[in-house]
Amino acid sequence: MKKFMLLTLLLVVGVSASIAQKKAVSEAKNAATQEKPDYKTAETLIKQALVNDETKNDAKTWNTAGFIFNKKFEDERNKDLIKQPCDKPMMYESLLEAYNYWLKCIEVDNMPNEKGKVKPKFTEEIRTKLKEISPEFINAGAYFYDLKDYKLAYKYFNQYNQASATEALKGLGIGEDPNMQMIPFYACLAALNMENDSVAVSALEFAKKKDYEKYKVYYFLADTYKKNNQTEKYNATLREGYSLFADSLYFIGNLINNYISAKDYTNATTFLNEAISRKPNENLYIALGEVYQESGKSEAEIKAVFEDAIKVNPNAHLAYFYIGRLSFNKAVEVANKSIDIKDNKKYQASKEETNKLYKEALPWFLKAVEISPESMEYLIPLRSIYYNLTMNKEFDALDKKISALRNK
Repeated sequence: MKKFMLLTLLLVVGVSASIAQKKAVSEAKNAATQEKPDYKTAETLIKQALVNDETKNDAKTWNTAGFIFNKKFEDERNKDLIKQPCDKPMMYESLLEAYNYWLKCIEVDNMPNEKGKVKPKFTEEIRTKLKEISPEFINAGAYFYDLKDYKLAYKYFNQYNQASATEALKGLGIGEDPNMQMIPFYACLAALNMENDSVAVSALEFAKKKDYEKYKVYYFLADTYKKNNQTEKYNATLREGYSLFADSLYFIGNLINNYISAKDYTNATTFLNEAISRKPNENLYIALGEVYQESGKSEAEIKAVFEDAIKVNPNAHLAYFYIGRLSFNKAVEVANKSIDIKDNKKYQASKEETNKLYKEALPWFLKAVEISPESMEYLIPLRSIYYNLTMNKEFDALDKKISALRNK
């Protein structure tokens, strides 16, 4: 009999505790909805209920928490709309708390009941509310970005992005509006300004999926991987970027530089020829010519490639320079060897050969200088040609020009 009475007493106490906690949930809502909301009391009561065993698994508790913090957000936003002073940081923090509590409510609301059945009460209403409030994360991100608080700016921009990818909110079209395609990019800018590379990579990888400032996204992503010595991901990003932006010298140039650094001239050549076949470009031909020079191709092959660059663009001054340099470098090489020649006849023959090569180089350098008249890279070897060919008048004039440019 005593045991029976003890169990009864415990049962009554348990029921009373459960009722008390559920009453606390209602009291929390009442505190938030009275004429002058008492959010301090409302928050205290609801946060206790969220961890209490009697109420923490009740979807109503989480729905009420979302309601309280959303109302707190709305009260501050209404002040802002009518130009009254408001606490924006608190306003947006309340927005985020409401969002998270309502998401948790959906999770709890879709748990099987004691009979193993799922009978959600709040899910559809909450999904509608979350769709309505999610654009406010964009306003929050913009607010903190203007304050140069990039950490919080990223937090809110990213929250909007994640809302679009959250399973519980699928089918609501969050983030699908064409006017919202830029938000992932804004999150990238905030992350990059934070100077937190791991966060930046996460933001950039997400933004890759959107069709907004895609070139910059790939550029920033490749640059971030490069900075962190993540070579494999860096190269993969360059290849992806190139596949989307075949005209980009950034992606092409860095891929080629990687191949050349690794002395992988075969892949460099294959890649450039493929790029040229897609869209001939003077810079691609010049890059191919540079690879040919590094890989020891014949002078005829090298010259032919630079001539192709000139066919594409008759003002490709670097191509003229490179062709002229072929003869110029040979002239220097012959001249250096002639220093040790003792036989006068052979020496004269060597000198004639040197002059012949300088004469071959001259028109190419003249054309390069004509197109790019202040390039020291072209002017200095041209002056050397004048000197070696005893073109004194031309030498003096060019020498004065070089001095004047250096004194600018």
